[in-house]
Amino acid sequence: MVLIVVIWAYGSKTEVYPSIKYMACALARSCITINRYIKELVSLNFIVKPRRGSISNIYILVKNKINNAVERLRQAKNGSLSDCLIN
Repeated sequence: MVLIVVIWAYGSKTEVYPSIKYMACALARSCITINRYIKELVSLNFIVKPRRGSISNIYILVKNKINNAVERLRQAKNGSLSDCLIN
């Protein structure tokens, strides 16, 4: 979810720095939940989150990972649609 907001808000940029509060408001989630989502995206290597001191974090989108995941979802969706059409 956080990844969707980041891509939506920043388009083709690969380095973004939205605040946790901004993402929480945009997704109608708590800041704690957003932090949990970010940790999961970092663990999956979809984003890199280098430390920036006391200012807002910067998030670097790992485009090839994201593109591969989107393509796998498209293939899965197309596969399930064709299965429905055959049966």
